[in-house]
Amino acid sequence: MLKRVFAKDALEFLTEVAQAENKTLEDQLKELADKPQAATAETRNEKITGNRASVEYLDEKGKWSSMEFSKEGNDWKIDLPKV
Repeated sequence: MLKRVFAKDALEFLTEVAQAENKTLEDQLKELADKPQAATAETRNEKITGNRASVEYLDEKGKWSSMEFSKEGNDWKIDLPKV
């Protein structure tokens, strides 16, 4: 189920990281799901530009962090930051 919320590029990256650590993608995703991302659902500064979007969220340490999204078909998916 978690694979559905990640963009193709993000899943490829997570697969590479998992392989480098002798894990499966499923193991990597389970570890991500076990880590707290935020104490609250507080967000700010939502920005949408074409098929890319970002939002800042208050992380588990109380600092603002950015999360990137891309549109694949009709769905918004969590993606890697584009540099």
